[in-house]
Amino acid sequence: MATAPIAQSMRAKRLIPRLDACVSRIDTNSELFQHVAVYGGFLTDLLGGRVPGGTDQNDELLGLVEEFCTLIEADSPAAH
Repeated sequence: MATAPIAQSMRAKRLIPRLDACVSRIDTNSELFQHVAVYGGFLTDLLGGRVPGGTDQNDELLGLVEEFCTLIEADSPAAH
């Protein structure tokens, strides 16, 4: 079995909680919230096998999700 699909699935599983945490930091009427919906759909489809695993495009999209989460986390730190 190829390792790329497995690695992408593991990466997607780690990103879901981060993306979920970003939701509480974003206004639901903002354009950023639309990104959350698209990224969440992609992660769900990848993990559900509706998107073929192991592609370079998936790596690029996973990188975009990670970058998005990093930007939201840096711009809107969680309240303590």
